[in-house]
Amino acid sequence: MSARTVTVTGKGARPSTLQAVAGVIRDAWQWRQLIRAFTLYGIKHDKRNNILGNLWHLFNPVLNTLIFLFVVVVVFKRANKGEPYPLFFFCGSMFFRIWTVAISRGTSVLVQQAGLIKSAYFPRITVLVPLSLRSAYDFALESLVLIVIMLLYRTPPAWTIVLLPPFLLITFIGSFGTVLMISCLGARFRDLSNVVQHVNRMLFYFTPVMYPVTFIAEKYRHFYKLNPITLAVDMPRDIIYRGVIPNPILLAYYTVFCLAVFFVGLVVFARLQGRVTKYL
Repeated sequence: MSARTVTVTGKGARPSTLQAVAGVIRDAWQWRQLIRAFTLYGIKHDKRNNILGNLWHLFNPVLNTLIFLFVVVVVFKRANKGEPYPLFFFCGSMFFRIWTVAISRGTSVLVQQAGLIKSAYFPRITVLVPLSLRSAYDFALESLVLIVIMLLYRTPPAWTIVLLPPFLLITFIGSFGTVLMISCLGARFRDLSNVVQHVNRMLFYFTPVMYPVTFIAEKYRHFYKLNPITLAVDMPRDIIYRGVIPNPILLAYYTVFCLAVFFVGLVVFARLQGRVTKYL
């Protein structure tokens, strides 16, 4: 009697990783109207009980810029020569927040929607996509302030600004991968939200948001640039107003990092999303 290999298929079989990832993408497309509704709801109701409403999205970064302008330029008299410090800081902080918002909000987004997730069935991806879309909305509002700052300091956009759309796209893809990766982990390990606060704080001081890369000793600078968030913060300055084409090797490194984070996050989410309800 010859032995035969039996393949278990059917309802109880666990889908392959590729099938699970394809299912997440299919759900996002089929439920795109719900994603749109969640996004608009989040934009309209995020600051509905505040006097300034969505203007807080502009007030907070402007206030931070003024604080660091006073501390760095007035108190310590350290600034990047040749470019206005408010423009330098605000431009870098815009792109820094894309990543830190993804890290901080991504850990708690499923927990905050626990009641809705338990009461009705809908793909979990429909809760995560609006988070990145709202981040893009915040970025668009902050871009208006950046334009005003450039006008005040008579700094025209450089011709390299044509590279900004693809750079922005790859940045948001990477940040969304971060949301996918840590959302389910945040639901499982609730104290992760406390950890990411310290991670974001360390990232702020280990990336050139408030100081230029030239402040780092030359012998350590190559290691310093291995931090992808450093590239996410400093390259936009080159693209937007310095008129410098980013280093192709570093740009390729950043692109590969963002794509890798996205695909790893997609796989992790596809595998863990089915357990979210149990964790909540």
